[in-house]
Amino acid sequence: MISENIEYFTLGGIIITLLGVLLAFYFYSKSKRVRKSVYHKVSFNLINGSISKLKGLEVNYKGNHVNNLTITKVAIWNAGNQTINNTDIVALDPLRVEASEANEIYNIEIIDVVEKANNFSLIQDGDKFNINFDYCDTKEGCLIRIYHSGKNSDNIRILGKIKGQGDISIGDQLRSNIYLSQMLNSKVPFFIKEMFLIVVKIGWLIYLSGAIISLYYVFHDKNYWLTLLTFICIGAVYIIYPRRMVPRKLSKIFSDDK
Repeated sequence: MISENIEYFTLGGIIITLLGVLLAFYFYSKSKRVRKSVYHKVSFNLINGSISKLKGLEVNYKGNHVNNLTITKVAIWNAGNQTINNTDIVALDPLRVEASEANEIYNIEIIDVVEKANNFSLIQDGDKFNINFDYCDTKEGCLIRIYHSGKNSDNIRILGKIKGQGDISIGDQLRSNIYLSQMLNSKVPFFIKEMFLIVVKIGWLIYLSGAIISLYYVFHDKNYWLTLLTFICIGAVYIIYPRRMVPRKLSKIFSDDK
């Protein structure tokens, strides 16, 4: 029986081996306990130097002339699998928002949270604003809106250290391959990034549909190796398919709603 159905046994053995490797990697990654506090920034420039020089137009804030006005939204969340408590923040290097040199923060506020029980708050400390919370579980965080005198998000800095992690880091906008992540985290205009993402997603969906349809033909022709290759390609599409890493509740960061 085995000799007459060697192709089935070979294909089944390969699939079981691949599944075993994937499951081992999955459970190993899940078993690692890590703290990973990350952030992502998106900016909308409302007033720039050229507009502020328009004859007859004058913009002031608390009696001071405004040359530039930018809104920067910052999403901060726990991308690890271990709860971050308030006591995990390094006292001498707290989580904070500050403007770069020669820039000023006009106003700052928390506009959304994933879990209200986290008790996120902002406490002003001179020209800096410390980010406080009681605890933050996996994929929980807050969304902060900042009005400032800078021209883009580079003029706003998110700093601080977490015990067991180190400095808070920039979180990928998307879980995808490294080249796509580098492109989307670059200074390419936002609308170009969005158009590129749409084209990539449509292309992958077309390929995925074609791969699934082809399964019937390759299996009908008893080309089992090509069937296995098709399954691998479908799995690869799922792995590299871009998905937003920012928690859904904080997705307002990408909206044009100021």
